[in-house]
Amino acid sequence: MSSDPDLVNREPSPAFRRGEIFWHRGQLEAARRCFEAALTQERKWAEPGRVMSVLLSLGSVHAALGDRDAARGCFQEILALQQEEPDAKVAGQALVNLGNLTREAGERERARAYYLEALDLLKPLNDTRSLGILYCNVGLLDLDAGKLEDAISSLKTAVDFHKRSGFEEGLAGTWAQLGRAFMKAGKLDKAETCFNFSSSHFISLGDVAG
Repeated sequence: MSSDPDLVNREPSPAFRRGEIFWHRGQLEAARRCFEAALTQERKWAEPGRVMSVLLSLGSVHAALGDRDAARGCFQEILALQQEEPDAKVAGQALVNLGNLTREAGERERARAYYLEALDLLKPLNDTRSLGILYCNVGLLDLDAGKLEDAISSLKTAVDFHKRSGFEEGLAGTWAQLGRAFMKAGKLDKAETCFNFSSSHFISLGDVAG
């Protein structure tokens, strides 16, 4: 592993930057190709921290494309690289993503274990954006299990974190999920309020589908 600080602190590769642009535009296949090219470049430098950053993005794209095995491989490699260069934030995000994959596969208890491990890493960092995403996914886990009060509590916490971080996309989606939880609980007035908040945020984002 190189110890040259200029290599560690250099700018992300052009391939990674292009991948981020395609990812933001929703062009997933193009993003995947760019992140794979960036990963090949970073492996040559053998800087674990930089490799982990690319793996996190590449894993997210694989997950969005429905390739769970490839996504899981990226996130598990991040956890393995933690032994060389610990990064609680990246590890926490990888654990959240692993939790999402297992939740979507119907493995609720395993997903909960991933989420709890992620919480142990992210909470001391006070990473409000990551914590908002984490609590939203915990809320979805409880919602799927029919634990409506737990789901509502977690989703409310997620809303608070999203407000603090300014993550508007997360806030819009979480308001919608909170509305679903209230609707299932028979609290229709509260559900309507949440859906109105959600639609307002999606409109301000220009997200017609949302």
